[in-house]
Amino acid sequence: MPVYVLWIPCLQRNLRITRNKIERINISDEGEFLVNASLNSISFEVKLSYMWEGVAQEMLFTPFQKPSSCLLYYQITKQTETTSKLAKTLETEFHQGLYHLFKGFFHDHAFHPADEDSIIHARFFKTIDDYFKESVSDADYYVEEYIKKFDVLNRNVNDHMSEMRNRLATPWNKIRYYLSTYRSFKRLIEIFCRYEGEFLYYKSLRNSVQEQLTNPKSVDERMRAIDGEIRIKQQLVESEFSYNSAVIGTNVSTIGTLIGVIGIVLSILVTCSDKSGRKLDNMNERLGQMDKEVLHTVKKVSAIEKTLNETEQSVLDIDSRIDSIDSNIKKVRFENVKTQKKSGVNNNR
Repeated sequence: MPVYVLWIPCLQRNLRITRNKIERINISDEGEFLVNASLNSISFEVKLSYMWEGVAQEMLFTPFQKPSSCLLYYQITKQTETTSKLAKTLETEFHQGLYHLFKGFFHDHAFHPADEDSIIHARFFKTIDDYFKESVSDADYYVEEYIKKFDVLNRNVNDHMSEMRNRLATPWNKIRYYLSTYRSFKRLIEIFCRYEGEFLYYKSLRNSVQEQLTNPKSVDERMRAIDGEIRIKQQLVESEFSYNSAVIGTNVSTIGTLIGVIGIVLSILVTCSDKSGRKLDNMNERLGQMDKEVLHTVKKVSAIEKTLNETEQSVLDIDSRIDSIDSNIKKVRFENVKTQKKSGVNNNR
């Protein structure tokens, strides 16, 4: 029987249950597969119930050892069907939608969209004997998963920065540059803020499994390199986009209102950055305070997201006005050419 090891992102050494029941949640990326789930707060046993082929079905996930450092250890001890996609997937890996559901008992998905939660993959073994024979520790596995996740995030930053650096020459084209790269800048803001929150979870994991890591020095060096790159790029994005915004704002009053939004966005980014520097050494004592700060950050990010969405329509309006101006200029030039040609013909006569 397969066994699974799940890391639940948390900011403390011990898991805190936030809810015991989750009802009618869709765990499928294709179509709809609704499940109900309940968690026993003492044994950590999880019961799933769902419909398959018109019949009520159940699955029971029972811990095969106690939780440790926000890690959960499960095996399936009851299963009434084996033909659904969920059951088939569980034979070779832990279902990503189900992993998302399990986290929901303990963890609000604060710093990433729900569809990006699956970047961290749960650990899978065909049998419980395979698990106990494994030489790579759970600590090494999940730290490596986070480093891979941040490496992908770093490459995404590179892609969006390349878009922003595709500058055009003339003043009107500079406006088009600003408008066309606005979404890239917005996406970069979201990536940097999400990184700040995810980095908190990584540090919590890293600190809680210190003694279980095979080579903590190598882990820290790799993470320090990625973290340094991301933070340098964050500073470059802030200064580069602010500079171009200022240049355009000075010469073109049409987008002056839009430029003001950038200051709000950057202030949120600074707030996110300030939060990430806080030490987690005394996390158990400051847990309540940290939870409030995390939720406060999420609310701020949500607020700026709303502002950016409202501004996006203004960006589209400005772009439309530019198209209209360009069209009028072409019409005027065409009429001038016609007039000049007509005047030349009359003069020849």
